[in-house]
Amino acid sequence: EAFVADDSPDAYRQLIDRLLARPGYGEHWSRHWLDLVRYADTAGDASDYPVPEAYRYRNYVIDAFNRDLPYDAFIREQIAGDLLPFSDDDERWRQVVATGYLAMARRIGVSPHEKKHVMLEDAIDNLGKTFLGLTLGCARCHDHKIDPVSTKDYYAIYGILDSSIFPHAGAEHKQRRENFVYRLSPDKVATFLAPYREKLDPIQKKFDAASARRKELRDQPGTEAEQKKLDKLRIVYWNEYKKLVVTIPAMETAYAISEGKPHDAKLQQSGDPNQKREKVPRGFLEVLGGQQLPKGHPQSGRRELGEWIADAENPLTARVMVNRIWQHHFSRGLVASTSDFGILGQAPTHPELLDYLARYFIDHGWSIKAMHRLIMLSDTYQLSGSSTAENLASD
Repeated sequence: EAFVADDSPDAYRQLIDRLLARPGYGEHWSRHWLDLVRYADTAGDASDYPVPEAYRYRNYVIDAFNRDLPYDAFIREQIAGDLLPFSDDDERWRQVVATGYLAMARRIGVSPHEKKHVMLEDAIDNLGKTFLGLTLGCARCHDHKIDPVSTKDYYAIYGILDSSIFPHAGAEHKQRRENFVYRLSPDKVATFLAPYREKLDPIQKKFDAASARRKELRDQPGTEAEQKKLDKLRIVYWNEYKKLVVTIPAMETAYAISEGKPHDAKLQQSGDPNQKREKVPRGFLEVLGGQQLPKGHPQSGRRELGEWIADAENPLTARVMVNRIWQHHFSRGLVASTSDFGILGQAPTHPELLDYLARYFIDHGWSIKAMHRLIMLSDTYQLSGSSTAENLASD
C-alpha cells in the first residue's frame, strides 16, 4: 500500500533497493545456490551420518548474498578460502567455512580415502556444471564424446583436489570423525588435546591391535572362541573410548577442506583407480587456457584453480551466472539448460543479450545485486504478464 501510494518517479527503484536490503533476500536466493551445490547436513553415504557443522556453510552463503560479495570472490573463497589472505581471524574463519562447498561432495565407503575417486568425481562434476556449465564428469573414463574436454583435463583438476584433505563425518564401520577443520591453529589444538590424547591413545592401540588380530583369524577354522573374545574386547575398548571422548570440551570446527600433500595425479584407465597410467600435471582445461602449476608447486593448486575459473577473460563463468539470475527472474534462462553450455545443451535464445549481461556483470564488480537491478528496472521485466483477449486473438 505504501508503494502504491508513492507517486515519486523513483518509487519502483526504491522498492527494489528496500527488498534487496532485507535479510530475507539472502535467505531466498541462497536456496537456489544451495540446491546447485547439493547442500545437506548429513554425509549422504549409506550411513548418512549427521554433519551439524554444515549450517556454517549455509550461513556463509546467506551472508554472501546479503552483503553482495562479488561473485568472483565468492568462487575463490569456496574453492580455496583456506589459502587466501585475510585481515583478521574472523575473515580467515569465514573463508575456511566457505570451502564447505567442496566438503559437501558425496561419500561412498567407510572413509573419504577408501573410494576417494568417487568423491572427487562428484566434486569435479559439480564444479564444472555449477561454475562453467560443462559436464566434466564425462571425461573421467574417456575424452568427452561431445565437448572439447579431454581425460587429461579431468585428471589435471583431479590432482588439485586429490592434493586436498576432505573431512570424514563417520560411517558404519568407521564411526570416528576425521579431518574436520578447527578454528584454533593446529599447535593450539594439539596443546589443548594433549592430556586427553594421553588417555585415548593407549585405548586406541588396544582396539586397533584387537581389530588386526580379528582380521587375521577371519575364516580360519578352530579360532571361533578367540574371535568371540576379540569381539568382546573390541566392544569394551570402544565403550571406554567413547566415555572419554564425550568428556572433551567442544571446540569450534567446520566441515571444510584443508591442504594435503601436493602431487600430480595419474590418469586412470576407464576411470578405474586400479589401472593407473601416466601422470598428468595439475592445471586447467585446455580449451579455457590450459594453465598449469609450475613443477614443485608447494600447494594443492586450489587457489590457482579458483583464479582460473573466476578470471574475467574466462568466457563461461560470467555467462553461466547471469543466465542463472535471468532464469530465476523469468522462470527460464536465455540458455534453458542452465548447467550445460556444451554442445548437448540448448543454444542461447538471445546470444547478444547474454554477452551484454556477462560484460555488464564483470564491469560492475561481479555484483549480483547490480544484476537484479538491471533486470528488474528493464522495460522487459516491467511488462505485464496478464493476458488480454485482443492480444491473444492477434497471437
